[in-house]
Amino acid sequence: MRRIYALLFLLPVLLTSAFQAFEPLDEDFNIDGNIVFPPPIYTLRGEVTIYGTANLPTMTGFFLEFRALNPDYTTADASVPWSPITANRAERILNGILGIWDTTLTEDGAYEIRLVINVSGGGRETFRVSPLRVENEPSPFAFAAQPPAATALPMTPQVTQPSAPTQAVSSAPQVTANVNANVRTGDSTGYSILTTLRQGQSAPIIGRSSTGSGWFLIRLADGRQGWIAPSTVTVQGDTSGIPFVNPPPLPTPIPPTVTPTSSLPDAAITNVIFANPPVQGSPFTTAVTVFNNSSVPLPETQVLCSFRVAGTIVSQATGYVPPLNPFTQIVVSVTTTIGSGSGSPLIAECAVDVNNLIAELNENNNFFNITTTLG
Repeated sequence: MRRIYALLFLLPVLLTSAFQAFEPLDEDFNIDGNIVFPPPIYTLRGEVTIYGTANLPTMTGFFLEFRALNPDYTTADASVPWSPITANRAERILNGILGIWDTTLTEDGAYEIRLVINVSGGGRETFRVSPLRVENEPSPFAFAAQPPAATALPMTPQVTQPSAPTQAVSSAPQVTANVNANVRTGDSTGYSILTTLRQGQSAPIIGRSSTGSGWFLIRLADGRQGWIAPSTVTVQGDTSGIPFVNPPPLPTPIPPTVTPTSSLPDAAITNVIFANPPVQGSPFTTAVTVFNNSSVPLPETQVLCSFRVAGTIVSQATGYVPPLNPFTQIVVSVTTTIGSGSGSPLIAECAVDVNNLIAELNENNNFFNITTTLG
């Protein structure tokens, strides 16, 4: 009887040891396409959050899928189909949540998962993690009561198989953007925009505003620090130890210099950004900020953006500017598609009132250029 108890106890241990002895899949790590959790040789149960990056330069979307391994944990034949974990998603994910796998819908056993990134031109890149073990119903033998000690047999130290967490989320506090969220130099919209945290991107929290605004001070990937509104993000991790930080003084607006006797408006472009990364063959939007830098109303006009690839204008698009009251601004969206030139420098040359139909105080502030690389 004691031998039966010993065998029943050792059975799940031996099975787990055999699984953990299997070599993980050997693939080169790609910083722009990867799965960082779960790692190879990991036991999963329940709903598992899959973390990683889907940010290839020419990507058009991505999805996750899985399939069973052979009984000896080797990769199945190419004829064995993959099953979906998530539907195709068009957004880019940088070190964030790729999707959630509900393992309760599959049988216990050995599996592999892969990230599939579709790229322009109809191709795809794949990134796999293998082997993984789904174990929603652990063997009852793993919890069998141990036999009473006997003098005839030496005591064997009890071996306990640690339960695997369903997901590996760091306790360090961080935010994940629910939308394309502005990161500012202070804790309100009165401060200037430092950059944008794209939807799905994450950043560590290093402080909370001492003013009671609820804004978080975060550290960006390039080392800079900035403030982000709590309404635009989801917070993960333990926030109890976040220190309170005094934001910088709100900058005092410099009143525009306007000739008191003048009755002319002044249309100025104060900023231009790409609302989404320009990719060959896909529509992208350029956001142009137009400001009426005068004490009189600005009539309706338009913005024209010319797009140069490798020095040649390949596209032009316009956006409507409605009448603007004195010292007010509007963000105008200009959308276009560029069919060739991937990998080349792209310059957006934007101008307001390009035909000079409006007499203005200053015609020299009607232009703004921005440069990037066409994906």
